[in-house]
Amino acid sequence: PKRDASTADECCALCSTVESCKAFLWVKPTTCWLKTAAQGARHDPGCVAGAVHMSPASPPAPPHPAGGISFAEYKRVTKRDIGSVVKEMPSTRQIVEMAKALLGDVFDIHGGGRDLIFPHHENERAQSCCAHDDDFVRYWMHNAYVDMDGEKMSKSLGNVRTVRELGERYPGEVLRFALLTAHYRSPLNFSLAVLESAQDALDAFYGALRPHAAISPTDLKPVSTQVYGALLDDINTPEAIAALHAAAKRLNKAVDPTAIADAKAELLVGGALLGLLSEDPEAWFQRGVGQEGPSAEAIDALIEERLMARSNRDFDRADEIRQTLEAQGVLLEDGPDGTQWRRRG
Repeated sequence: PKRDASTADECCALCSTVESCKAFLWVKPTTCWLKTAAQGARHDPGCVAGAVHMSPASPPAPPHPAGGISFAEYKRVTKRDIGSVVKEMPSTRQIVEMAKALLGDVFDIHGGGRDLIFPHHENERAQSCCAHDDDFVRYWMHNAYVDMDGEKMSKSLGNVRTVRELGERYPGEVLRFALLTAHYRSPLNFSLAVLESAQDALDAFYGALRPHAAISPTDLKPVSTQVYGALLDDINTPEAIAALHAAAKRLNKAVDPTAIADAKAELLVGGALLGLLSEDPEAWFQRGVGQEGPSAEAIDALIEERLMARSNRDFDRADEIRQTLEAQGVLLEDGPDGTQWRRRG
């Protein structure tokens, strides 16, 4: 590669490091371009190079020292970028070697945070594609960041929340649902409000299932669900969750047993694809009962007393029982099939 006095040391270090990988720098007096050896068109939707936009002022193709490569792509880099690339080379080489040993020359999915696109993943791809003369990864998936209450989550800010800590207050499905509400490539503001919203949504799903325990769901293959179709669209989890809401709405409105069975299948099978709705509805609503409040037996006894009071037109006593249970975190829901109760999330 040509040399420029301001970047000569970095260029020499980089070129000697990556010579066997056929990646190199093309240096003009004011600009450096890093050749990433990326096969652009076939990977644009998810490849590393496709995720980093090229400068409009692309350089002319310089003579390649190794020759024979027609799909060169160049990325404008600064002196600081060159240092980052050189620093990353040893670690990415180790990763490439481990991937080859454990997964072979090519594997399906490589994930990571969007902050790893350059230079870490671009280095990986340049080294691996050139070393194996083939695609290294079929799909690159870079996730956006997770903020905590509107701030970047970090130990220095003291706003890190662990799964174990949150699991003491919320069921695991609530944590999972909250994380799925945003597309993996979109930022997620993780807050107590998001968790409460996830709790309410799951309560609504389990509430739709609860009255229909006696009706078996239709035999439905996962690939036939609307949730599956949403996941095929770049793992579009918000659309998948919308499909669950639609299924729950149909289930709530269904009267005919066949319609109930179909809607129940769509909700359960679709939920299973997301790792949701695996619990028995009764167990879901009664979790934690007896630990910090009345036992299930005590609640059932008060419900019976309330029904008796209502039948005797003693509405003051019936309201008193409802209010007593609410104060203890137990909510009553009156319906055509009787009174059901659930613990407040």
